[in-house]
Amino acid sequence: MIREVGSATLALVGIFKRHRALLAELTRREMRFDRIGLLPGVAWQVSFPVLLLGLYIFLFSTIFEARNGPLGPSGVLYILAGLVPWLFTAEVLGRSSATIVGGASLVKHLLFPVEALPISVIGAGLLSFAIQLFILLGVSLVESNGSRWMLMMAPPLFGLHLIALIGMGMGLAAVGVYLRDLGEVVRMMLTVGLFAAPILYPLAALPRPAQVVLLVNPFTHMVACYQDVFFDGAFAHPCSWVVFAAFAVIVFALGVLIMRRARIYFANFL
Repeated sequence: MIREVGSATLALVGIFKRHRALLAELTRREMRFDRIGLLPGVAWQVSFPVLLLGLYIFLFSTIFEARNGPLGPSGVLYILAGLVPWLFTAEVLGRSSATIVGGASLVKHLLFPVEALPISVIGAGLLSFAIQLFILLGVSLVESNGSRWMLMMAPPLFGLHLIALIGMGMGLAAVGVYLRDLGEVVRMMLTVGLFAAPILYPLAALPRPAQVVLLVNPFTHMVACYQDVFFDGAFAHPCSWVVFAAFAVIVFALGVLIMRRARIYFANFL
């Protein structure tokens, strides 16, 4: 199995090397530029992340203020530190299960690298993520009282995040060929997931049994890592880094393995 995962990983690296133009075109298609035009598409991709973050902050700061007093800039930073990576994750996972079914005409070609389809979903979400991340970085530089050196952990954290998303996206895309309603289930779970991780509230505010339940959720540890980098400015959750790193490697291995074994039967179900 380890050899098979290694072989699948090398094949995936080969796709990035040999099919850059194809990945760029698929990413462009996922971003809908071909439907609404380049300039309106870019304008939408730039403005939507800002509007979405503003809406979330307005809604939850209003709710928080009504119950507990003003949220304050540091409270906004806390929410942003968890919300930005979660929105990126939710966008990718919410669209991954339908990518192969949506590209059925391409998949039926014998030499088409089917792994490129779920990867293009991640590529399409990177622009919005980058814009939201830039906003998060700006707020962090102004409001965080932690060490600025902790920002150096952002690139390896992004790498782990992408590895996890590639694995989960591959697995969902492969299984989605056989279970056409999988996307609905995933989107429902993602809606619940926003409140099942300490994004809009601190974990310590919950009763101890609820904290234990949330710590089983791997996305709790992903959010904690981002909060360490952009909010705390310190390794406030060292165990979360270990858990999230292990989770990213495991789901990546499982995802590429599922894709490798399932792809030979795709043509029979499309």
